[in-house]
Amino acid sequence: MKKIYFLLLGLCVGMLVSAAPVNPSRAQQIAQNFMQNRIGMKSHKMKRAMRLPLTSENTKGQAPFYVFNISDNDGFVIVSGDDRAPSILGYSDTGSIDTDHLPANLQDLFTGYERQMEILSGMEDVPYAQKMKARAPKPTKHSIRPLVPSRWDQGLPYYNQTPMVNGEHTATGCAATAMAQIMYFHRYPQGPIRKSIPGYQSAAIHTTMPELPITTFKWNEMSDTYASDATADPCAVSELMLYCGQALEMNYNLGSKGGSGALSRRFYPAFVEYFGYDAGLQLVSRSEYSYDDWNDLIYNELANNRPVLYSGVTSINGGHAFVCDGYASGEYFHINWGWHGRSDGYFLLSVLFPEIQGTGGSMGNGFGLDQEAVIGIQRPNGGTKPFIALNIYEMSATSYTNTFTRTNSSANFTGSAPCMRFYNRKGATALNYEVGLALYKDGAFVAEITHYPAETYENGGPVYKKMSGDVSFGAGLPLGTYKVYPVCRESGASEWHLMADALKNNKLSFNAEITETQCKLSQSSSSLEVLGSEQREAIYSDKDLKIYVTVKNTGEDFSGPLTLRYKTTKLDAIATIKGGTTAKVLFSGRAPYVTSETTYNFTVKDKLNDVQIGSGSFTVKVKSGGDDELKGPTTIDGVNGRTFYGNTITGKVTLTNKQQTPATNVDVTVAAFDYSEQNGTSKSPMATMRTKVSAEGGATVTFPFTLSGFVPGKQYRVYALINGSTTTPNWFDDPYTCAPGVIMRDANGNIKSIVSSSPIAVGDMENVDFSDADLSSLGTITPGSNPNCLYYFPAGATVPSELNGCNVVVGDHATEIHLEADHNFLPLRDFTAEKISYTRTFSKGNAGNQMGWETIMLPFNVTKVSLKDDPSKTLKWFTPTHKSKGDANFWLMDFVAEDGNTVYYNHADEFVANHPYIITVPARSDKWSEDWVLVDKPMVFEGENTTVFTNALSEVSGVVYTFVGTLSNNQLTHVYRLNATGDNFELSESAKVNAFNAYFAGGSLPAVGGAKELNIGFLDPAGIENMGIEATDSDLSAPVYNLNGMKVAVGKEALSRLPKGIYIMNGKKFVK
Repeated sequence: MKKIYFLLLGLCVGMLVSAAPVNPSRAQQIAQNFMQNRIGMKSHKMKRAMRLPLTSENTKGQAPFYVFNISDNDGFVIVSGDDRAPSILGYSDTGSIDTDHLPANLQDLFTGYERQMEILSGMEDVPYAQKMKARAPKPTKHSIRPLVPSRWDQGLPYYNQTPMVNGEHTATGCAATAMAQIMYFHRYPQGPIRKSIPGYQSAAIHTTMPELPITTFKWNEMSDTYASDATADPCAVSELMLYCGQALEMNYNLGSKGGSGALSRRFYPAFVEYFGYDAGLQLVSRSEYSYDDWNDLIYNELANNRPVLYSGVTSINGGHAFVCDGYASGEYFHINWGWHGRSDGYFLLSVLFPEIQGTGGSMGNGFGLDQEAVIGIQRPNGGTKPFIALNIYEMSATSYTNTFTRTNSSANFTGSAPCMRFYNRKGATALNYEVGLALYKDGAFVAEITHYPAETYENGGPVYKKMSGDVSFGAGLPLGTYKVYPVCRESGASEWHLMADALKNNKLSFNAEITETQCKLSQSSSSLEVLGSEQREAIYSDKDLKIYVTVKNTGEDFSGPLTLRYKTTKLDAIATIKGGTTAKVLFSGRAPYVTSETTYNFTVKDKLNDVQIGSGSFTVKVKSGGDDELKGPTTIDGVNGRTFYGNTITGKVTLTNKQQTPATNVDVTVAAFDYSEQNGTSKSPMATMRTKVSAEGGATVTFPFTLSGFVPGKQYRVYALINGSTTTPNWFDDPYTCAPGVIMRDANGNIKSIVSSSPIAVGDMENVDFSDADLSSLGTITPGSNPNCLYYFPAGATVPSELNGCNVVVGDHATEIHLEADHNFLPLRDFTAEKISYTRTFSKGNAGNQMGWETIMLPFNVTKVSLKDDPSKTLKWFTPTHKSKGDANFWLMDFVAEDGNTVYYNHADEFVANHPYIITVPARSDKWSEDWVLVDKPMVFEGENTTVFTNALSEVSGVVYTFVGTLSNNQLTHVYRLNATGDNFELSESAKVNAFNAYFAGGSLPAVGGAKELNIGFLDPAGIENMGIEATDSDLSAPVYNLNGMKVAVGKEALSRLPKGIYIMNGKKFVK
């Protein structure tokens, strides 16, 4: 391992750090800490759903990542198997991941994660945590709740108007489903579409699609979700799907045949020309941006209320499109996969970024990720200029066009220019453009080589251009090596721009070696050779196939597709191999079916250069034994005979390994079947929970489970399936009966179900659900000890008098909610409150010394603040524009930037829901009169007509640290909590953070910063010390510097015009 020395808190501290594989137990602990610290989930509910084995001679048992499901559809966490990558790759606070039934686009993301982990195996052994610490300061980002409400799919009922094949509807296509969901979010166009949609030939099914007439979409007749087994024809949504598909010229096909597909270049005309969206819409490529710039681009779209239509192209499964519509700290983006809500969650868009690249990584090419995004999707914005660009597809030169000559260095080169092939695929349907070739040095434009006169290029292609005429350039240029890139510009413009994708790979540009008399063009080429291959685990018939091929690159950096072929089967992989290095490339797929052990020979081809680079072999075995190595009973908690109460059950499966050999990664699924449907033996389960378990020979393991969705009055069978087969003790048992009941949940997520007629003592429960109770025979209700407990009743219900004054939700509506400080508030379902309030007494206070800060986070927008004992006295907080003495009564500060171990705050404009702040009130001081003092006086924060969300995001993220709010009392590990004097956040290995407060966590890891404390800084401290400090006159003419010490402007007015960032003026930091 390499020794790494780094600076910490200004001290030169030598530390030995090394990367390491993450084992299953450590992965589970990381997942537990993450969910507890991030959203308050309790660790005992965490169960591992999947482990992808990855073993070799030096990383025995290592996995690229782990997936953990939490209870029954309570979320999931994806943990990295290598600590050189971010520890958390993705997560959700709802739903689960069924690793055997994934949407293809999520499977591709997982494959991408796995391959990027392979790239990491060739990098220097520096943990991700240390790499993060060296990154430059940036303004903070706020959490963005998923914008798109719909959870649509490609099948029934969405495909009810797509063309049919043999009596079956073709799939809508992921591009049409993503597009339709974004249009549904905008509810646009409101009137008729702009023009009819032409017919075309759908090649895959040999069908002519007829022209679609102008129509008006019926937004109000569409629903956020539809039953997957719906038989009626919801014409509104299926019409929208058809129009989106045909606008994209969808190539329709059956889902069983690979589904329907469309080209990404069709998004612009579909959105803009047919449906009237803003002409500034753009299709942008991940390969053209750095890691940070790409994430910032997508975040800014979401922050401006514009969901992003995201697409990825893989060499395995082709292209996929989905919706990116939310953000959480740590660069996690919410993905709506367009798969009926299944597996939706927060994911990293890439594991790799420039700060952690090394051997095996790539340089500035998007790390082989063929990702694109449609941005700027919005209603017409009035005069937005269309985005215009051409996309290079191919560059080629012959012996006649790869050499230019001249007589001496003072003369220009002459000769015939090379050829190029390009698309108009990113903007308007017809572009009037000049195209050409230009010389660049160190990324900067040097000179034009030649250009082709302006011409109109239609949306299509590719267009083949052989540059005509002689080139004329180079007189007086320094001798040396340059790059030649394809360039373009709008007719009449003076500045050349690189064609899109010009930096994507080495085949889309030339190297130019300039001497006294010659300019020689060449294209970079890789020299790849297969050194060997390995199976890190046995490959069994019709199971997962993984082959690791060792490839040596003796040439320049390579990034492109490789193909492994055996018999008629092809497996593709994207390889990124630096010149002069060796890397292991993973090829994965499904092993062939065999009846006896069989060896297959394969070849590997470099698709970019169309050459075979080596060969190898692998062996497929037939698994011995059966699927019945684990057996045991399934039991349900709290049953009365064969009856359980309410819509949710908990229980456990106890399994014993009957064999002497270990059972590893055995699939266990607890399934509930509706007994009224053919005795519960053949219909699909109505609820499942799935995991992978391992047990030594003769050992016993226990798998707890929670299942929901049961209907009172129905009967159900509940049993475990081991690798798809039932465990014998429960198969022939009598069914269970679901009876009306009351469901109560405590702070740890534990569920208590009781019969409706029993006495209902709420105790310390956090919420009580009467939705499935028999309200006509309710037992006596004794309200609980938590004043913030929520009591849910079905719409139209009469609430028992015992709950007068309690927090009651009827249907999805509450008349009035009262919340008290330091008590848990855990909503079970979203609801709207007419009035809602929170009462708190602040004990520290600010005496004019920038101390006495406390934290606060509320689940509603605050519209009024008053004193409990004097409701007529309205209180206000200081804002950026009202910060002088007499303007307000207390201070509310927003986390806006981070620099090293200093977290910067500024006056908050608004007090918004689910957003953490620091707050303080005036304490006794000689700087103000007693009338201003608010310490020890109960204050009431009020809101009205607000929606309270379940599991709402409550984070503001910096580069390393994240400010996290909580609605529950939590004992957290390795977090930063405000100290006793309220002037900084101190690192604590174990800290209690009370409800409606906030703390700092270290980015996506439990702690990556290493700082012992986080100092509180203020970008504009005016008003904090004495409510009277104003900006000085010198601010009008003071120089403005960036964080690199460069003078970038003069005066506050000029500062307001600078790009977003952090600036210094008069010794103070300002964030934009």
